[in-house]
Amino acid sequence: MPSKAKQADRKAGKQPKNQEDDEVSVTAGSFTDLAKSMVMGSVLAENGKNFPYLVQDGIAIIKGEKKVEQNKEEKPKEEAKEEKEENEQESKEGEDKENIANKAVSDFVVENDVCGLFNKISSRLHWSNPLGLATPASGEDSVKAWKALKGLDLDFGPRAKRKGNPGMERISANLYNNFAQYVHILLLLMVVRAFLFRSFFACLPWLIGYQFLSLFLPLDKLPQAPQLPLDKVPVEIRVAITLVLNGLVQLFFVYELLWKTYFFEKIPLMGLIVFHAYAVRPAEA
Repeated sequence: MPSKAKQADRKAGKQPKNQEDDEVSVTAGSFTDLAKSMVMGSVLAENGKNFPYLVQDGIAIIKGEKKVEQNKEEKPKEEAKEEKEENEQESKEGEDKENIANKAVSDFVVENDVCGLFNKISSRLHWSNPLGLATPASGEDSVKAWKALKGLDLDFGPRAKRKGNPGMERISANLYNNFAQYVHILLLLMVVRAFLFRSFFACLPWLIGYQFLSLFLPLDKLPQAPQLPLDKVPVEIRVAITLVLNGLVQLFFVYELLWKTYFFEKIPLMGLIVFHAYAVRPAEA
């Protein structure tokens, strides 16, 4: 016999709560805010304002008009030895504290610390997030987001309900939660399409490769290729080149997606993303 609570719910017209009821619909305004935050918090938007100064400082260093700032001034050998002996004990005692502090502020970059800026950009322009969007904010977070997307439960769509549209609610929720991953899936498809079906010399695949190359090459000499004078290239120029390449990657991605794909291609491309968003159950908050 059904319980009194269930009978009361039936009389009140209530339906039993299931997993599909937890899916929250996302409005168009939420997508607008999300896209805006993704762009405004990207690597290019955050560091683009410093691009002219990076180029000016890099050119000045190449011409010899400006020298690379040293962390410490040179001191006489005797004073350096005494200071070294005095600081050995202090450095040992404060080593653990310093390591903890560095881990706590790993994303902090000191002003005018160009090497720290290059390392921060390299961590954000991870192979799993080559567009450098606002989120995920690091390579580790990006890999976790891809694993979370891969681990979503596949049920090929929610159950129909008398009220509302659970299919659209699920699609909206998944598109909102996995926006960065879906954009990069489209980027991958555009790279493959441009390279295989348009031309081997299409710009987008080569720009992606150049961006990874600019990030992976060390700031000093490369043991495998000692003839490359990487140590003579100012770090400011390396950062500026990386920003230019990232901007070109974004530009040609939009160019390939909107202008170089035919109308009958856009439908299956978008349909693939929409079908995946419909077929998998959103992650529980």
